[in-house]
Amino acid sequence: MASRVKEQEQLERECDSMRGELEKQLSLKEEKDRLRSFLRRGFCVEGRIALIKAFHYAIDQGKSFGDIILCFEAEYHRVWKGQHIYIRGNPDADSVAGRQTKVSIENIYKGLKIPPPPVAVR
Repeated sequence: MASRVKEQEQLERECDSMRGELEKQLSLKEEKDRLRSFLRRGFCVEGRIALIKAFHYAIDQGKSFGDIILCFEAEYHRVWKGQHIYIRGNPDADSVAGRQTKVSIENIYKGLKIPPPPVAVR
């Protein structure tokens, strides 16, 4: 049990660090606030990490914050809001939710008209 708690704490620190790095790429306070608000919608830490990676990749591909957040919002309303908070957004969840999240992230890339990242980035 204690090792699981330590693992979760480590993941939270990693997630916070990744979010901080992503926020450095956002120039407007409103964008940073909107990103934080989106990530506070009950996503599990593994889900937040996966979404931050996808968001960061889309920015690196030259997509605007507005276009990216619209695609994320669409997938949230289509899929993620119906997932349990313990697995929400986690592409590695051993359930239908994990497969749904993988498809949602692919849908985001398709909606933004960008290729999926190399496997090592995912």
